[in-house]
This record gives sequence, structure tokens and C-alpha cells, in this order.
Amino acid sequence: FGLRQSQKAGPPDVKFIFGRPGMIPLAGDWNGDGRDGVGYYNPRTGIFNLRNSLSHGPAWVSFRFGPPHMVPVAGNWSGTGRRDSVGYYDPKTGMFYLRDRLSTGPATTVAKFGPTGMVPLAGQWFGA
Repeated sequence: FGLRQSQKAGPPDVKFIFGRPGMIPLAGDWNGDGRDGVGYYNPRTGIFNLRNSLSHGPAWVSFRFGPPHMVPVAGNWSGTGRRDSVGYYDPKTGMFYLRDRLSTGPATTVAKFGPTGMVPLAGQWFGA
């Protein structure tokens, strides 16, 4: 990971290794402390690995959610604005599967949104 603390050109302010080649990076506030951490999704296994600190080390939490080869997303699905969680998008069906807990288990929200084959993007669009 190479992270920059401003929106100006320049080198990363923080650099560290977390994950390995072929993983899909994620960012989110996994513990509700108001600061984002990092994570990665292993597309071969469907396992999410999340870390609260911006440094090298083991995952804070690891769990399988959904089948392999999906497109991971991160956001605040519970609507509390406190803690982010993960989900995945199935580009073949256009379905989103979101879980509001950082653990293995069923999706807490399932929804179809838009056509198939799109690239999902999660965010807080309308304020807290």
C-alpha cells in the first residue's frame, strides 16, 4: 500500500506491505474509531482480510463471505455511520450481497441495482 494524506501530487506519506499480488485492496473504518484501515479480498478463496492500522502485520480479522471470484465492496451498510463492513457484487447477475458484520454468515442485505457487468462503487453520498 502507498497512501497519501493530501490530494496534491507527491510521494506516498505511508508505505507498507499488507497482502500479496493478485489481491484486491479495500479501505474502511473496520472498528468504528473514525479512521480508515486497509484490507484485501482474495478472489480465489472469497476471504476478506482487514487491518485497522496502516502498517505491515497480520490481519485484525479474516473471514470468508460469499463465493470466490466476486467483486468486493466496502461501506457502512447498517446506516449507523460508525463502522464499515464488506460485501460483494456479482457482475453476472447485477446483485449486491452486503453483510453488516465482519464475520462469515449470510448477507444482511441483498439487492439488484443497475445492469449486469458494471463496476460497483460504495460511498456516503448524502452526508451523515
